[in-house]
Amino acid sequence: MQWSVSLGRYAGIELKVHLTFVLILTWVGFLQYRTGGPQAVVPGVLFVLALFTCVVLHEFGHALTARECLWNAAPGPVRWGEAMTLRLRP
Repeated sequence: MQWSVSLGRYAGIELKVHLTFVLILTWVGFLQYRTGGPQAVVPGVLFVLALFTCVVLHEFGHALTARECLWNAAPGPVRWGEAMTLRLRP
């Protein structure tokens, strides 16, 4: 992915963040500065970073659950649709 920076790897899943995220942080910081002054910038930016962390943890939950479902559904590599069909059969 162009314009993305790798933040590391966890359980074989690479975490990348797009550079426009810096624009979001800058925008939030600017809005917080305009409405609450300099003392409001840090809490506003920390809130966005905390929200980002929650979303990343949530998405890692999806990824790790999908990996576990695919692993237990059938031997060898399978496509997502096949794995869900195998997993969700009555």
